[in-house]
Amino acid sequence: MAGCPKCVLAVGEIHKKEPSTLVSTAETFAAKVIPLLPAFGRTTLLTELLPYGSREQIDQFNLTGRIEPNSLLDRWLTNVMSVDYCGTIKFLQIARDSGVTLYGTNLSTPEEYVIKRTAGKNDEELSRIVRENTLKAMRELKIGSNNEGIQITAYNGARQNNVTPLPGEEEHSFGQLFSPADYLEVDIYHGNLVEKIDQKYIGLDNYGSYVPAQGVNVVSVGNRVIIILSPSQQPIRYSAEPRPNCPVI
Repeated sequence: MAGCPKCVLAVGEIHKKEPSTLVSTAETFAAKVIPLLPAFGRTTLLTELLPYGSREQIDQFNLTGRIEPNSLLDRWLTNVMSVDYCGTIKFLQIARDSGVTLYGTNLSTPEEYVIKRTAGKNDEELSRIVRENTLKAMRELKIGSNNEGIQITAYNGARQNNVTPLPGEEEHSFGQLFSPADYLEVDIYHGNLVEKIDQKYIGLDNYGSYVPAQGVNVVSVGNRVIIILSPSQQPIRYSAEPRPNCPVI
């Protein structure tokens, strides 16, 4: 961040696919990175963890520290983010406590998300929507004299932020639209998830060999930084519940 203070900083993760006690990449990012962002002038964070156009709901959460029952955020967490329900709540809480303003870039409502899923829409279409909403949010934030100096940070899947997407992946990535001088791609891969994911999301040959037994492995390629976290040292318990137990707010 210090080396490219005005860059769009685009972070990509591998998503959890099932409820478990594994601490998600989003939760780790929230705990370790979000509190540091304001020190680098980064107080705006775009993320597909939240619905596009949900600023009013997030502002209300920031004022009260509560997610109201049956509100847009409550329905989104329950119906869309159930796999990482607790991690997404912590993401919201830590951003609030750190003075970082969140903007959603996913579909606009959980109902729209469920309808598309029910209609058989796959990750391909949903990924393209996240890409377009992220670009739209970036443009909106850059409009207006009060926003001229805004520094944009984005947190999405590792498919959207690719500087050099693999052939056939171009329509999913917004990273390729920026010049190298104005953009930094940071990918964070969890060791427990990396070998379960298709190569097109990762862009590293023989990527399993980069997973460290302990600690963190950092690989730099041009204006792309790849951070691979070691697998959890604790037994992972998988939950049959769609929403695991976590602090209620």
